[in-house]
Amino acid sequence: MKLRHAPLLLVREMSRHATHRALVADTLARVIQRADELSEFVAIYWAGGRQPLSAQVKKGLAAAFGQVRRVRAGQVRSGRRGSPARRAFSLARAPGGRSAGRAVEAPGENELATPDTWEVALSAAGHGEGADKKAVWERLLAERKLGALALLRNLRNLHTAGVSDELVTAALAELKTDRVLPFRFLAAARNAPQWEDALEAAMFRALEGRAGKFAGHTVLVVDVSGSMESAISGRSEMRRTDAAYGWPSCCGRWRKG
Repeated sequence: MKLRHAPLLLVREMSRHATHRALVADTLARVIQRADELSEFVAIYWAGGRQPLSAQVKKGLAAAFGQVRRVRAGQVRSGRRGSPARRAFSLARAPGGRSAGRAVEAPGENELATPDTWEVALSAAGHGEGADKKAVWERLLAERKLGALALLRNLRNLHTAGVSDELVTAALAELKTDRVLPFRFLAAARNAPQWEDALEAAMFRALEGRAGKFAGHTVLVVDVSGSMESAISGRSEMRRTDAAYGWPSCCGRWRKG
């Protein structure tokens, strides 16, 4: 259902109960689909204090590591010592007892290339007035190096840098929406209203293939009390009402719904 943290939290709870522990390794390997979810799971596991990872968790992390190891292993290698990212790789052990963390150090991979992410590219370009941020953004777009969330969150920066409208529109038309929740498009439209039409089309694509309509009439009610005007987290500008409005807006006309 496009949720990332909830499945990780469920697997953590499975590891606490004897009746579910035998399923943890297989389930964890299936749930983790991105390299950063390895460290996110370890952070959840240690939320109540550091403790040894269970055997099933180690097996699951090792199996998941084998699936995502080439995605952003370089970022894990550069993580600070003792961080969840580093610990996830150093503590996980494959079925044969080989440390998944040592797999990063395997011959031919101990000199991993710096990942070509937008953060790295902009940092390399510099931050002064002479920095050609437009060229950086346009290269990343042309080479399809911006993921879905990175593109949506940086639309304001793309506009400020003067990136070609045609290039941004084309990127939004090809946006992979399989892991994007509806409220993300609302936030993006608020920051970059000039691309609202393209964002609307992408938002409706995110719901393609979902279950058909319910029989009869369906009423969606959104709580608009004062507490809902708070940010969904301390680091976000998104309000709780924005997250709530996301689903109803997909069921009707998103500008007037």
